[in-house]
Amino acid sequence: MYRRYPYWIRVNYMGINANEPEIGGQSFDADEPVDRVGEASRESFPASDPPAWAMGIEPHPSIDLSNDQVNNRFEARVHGKTAFLAYRRVPGKLVLVHTEVPAEFAGHGIGSELVRAGVEFARAQGLTVVPLCPFATDYIRRHQEYVDLVHSDYRALVTT
Repeated sequence: MYRRYPYWIRVNYMGINANEPEIGGQSFDADEPVDRVGEASRESFPASDPPAWAMGIEPHPSIDLSNDQVNNRFEARVHGKTAFLAYRRVPGKLVLVHTEVPAEFAGHGIGSELVRAGVEFARAQGLTVVPLCPFATDYIRRHQEYVDLVHSDYRALVTT
């Protein structure tokens, strides 16, 4: 008797074929209970990306932050790649335009560090912040200690 499989395994998926009585050198009995969690793990994990810690990427890699005033952007260099927060300086204001982080470092806090550097720079220079970048707006919304730096015309964007 053959083991029943979900419809998506009926094709040869990772060497599994529902039409074969043996899978991975093991025979299965129809009366044997099916371990759904183990089965799902065997089906999905080899096909998915390994977690970041398994790839040798630190959860919070050391970030080299700098303010490139020539190109109007804060930069973070991580493992040879550059993330940045583009800005414009207008009299009395620091306009946060766009944040970009390489995909392999998304979720590591690099974008947050860039925005934090930007608003701290604005504080040190006595500037108000205009968060046009959605990521910067969301960061300030999550960190209410920076709301006082936001220009009054844009404060409604960052208050909940």
